[in-house]
Amino acid sequence: MFLFRQFFLQFPKALDEAAKIDGCSRLRTLLRIYVPASLPVFATMALLKSIGSWNQYTWPLVITNEDSMRTVQLALSIFKTEYAIQWNYILAATTLIALPVLLLFLLLQKYYVQGIVTSGVKG
Repeated sequence: MFLFRQFFLQFPKALDEAAKIDGCSRLRTLLRIYVPASLPVFATMALLKSIGSWNQYTWPLVITNEDSMRTVQLALSIFKTEYAIQWNYILAATTLIALPVLLLFLLLQKYYVQGIVTSGVKG
């Protein structure tokens, strides 16, 4: 929420007033001016929330009963037994698990960086 707040504080009041003079309603101003200008912050938030959801461990562990319903992060625990830890399998699986998040970041990197840079700048 703080990221959105800081981003929307950077818009000048004159922009809202100009839209009002041009005859735009509040909804049209939001949809035509603010939402297209806010794509970086929406992409940044989507990236951060998807990474947070992807990396959850405890909640899927609590709500699933069967091994077939477990997430990939929980599958890593299969390679750790009471007597041995199969580090080669854990590291290979961790690499594969990280690939979708890395790919998502590479696709949204431009928006992510732009959203972080402009969210703290007021002008």
